[in-house]
Amino acid sequence: MAEKRSFIGLSQYKVPFSYELAGKHFHLVMDSGKEYSIQFLDGENLQYAEKGQAYRYETYECMKGDDTTYLVHFAPTDRNGLVHYSLVLDTEQRLVTFVLMEEGYDPEYPRLIRTTPFFGAIKVPGRDLPEIRHHLSDRMAGKHIKWHYTPLSNLQHIYHSPSCVRASSGPEMTYEEAMHFRWDKKMASDDPEVRKEAEATFKKMMDRLNYYPFYEEECFHIWIKENMNVFCFVEENAN
Repeated sequence: MAEKRSFIGLSQYKVPFSYELAGKHFHLVMDSGKEYSIQFLDGENLQYAEKGQAYRYETYECMKGDDTTYLVHFAPTDRNGLVHYSLVLDTEQRLVTFVLMEEGYDPEYPRLIRTTPFFGAIKVPGRDLPEIRHHLSDRMAGKHIKWHYTPLSNLQHIYHSPSCVRASSGPEMTYEEAMHFRWDKKMASDDPEVRKEAEATFKKMMDRLNYYPFYEEECFHIWIKENMNVFCFVEENAN
């Protein structure tokens, strides 16, 4: 039963991929001063380049946030899956948000991921760049949402500040069950050192529940438009 309750399959709830960007080109001007050209060759392949540099070719995925907002993801092949790019292309307001995700930035914890947002605009010939930008937001602060994924899977998010989210596992799988499932293979390893480390880590996680049943993570919210936010956090403390 635990196998079916594990952290698989949230992708089943995502909207279908969009292929509407095929054949379109965007000139991105970032507030950092850098400029990029990105050309969507078809529904799955693109080429992009920083101004003054050679184009690189990558595969991408795209979903629509609404009729005029595209959520694009791709991972540079030369970074071996350790770096991912997410773009929010807002064609209505001519704005772009770029979120950089980097795994392995901390040698002591090589599986941790760092997320960094960058803001900019889409340049259109003959028109000035828009003055507004997507931006970090406190709009979600004070809200409490319980996410229901399946009858056997739900969790809570308490957005008690713009930079911190409080979360919990749902009652259908206790935190202890979830953590045990995550570590049981290592705790059953033939290598005594692997077992020892896994058991110590599991005990440390369980001890924390004696004084706090939730876990907290750093986060940030990005205002895209009136009916759309981008929310980013990494389960660093939980994992």
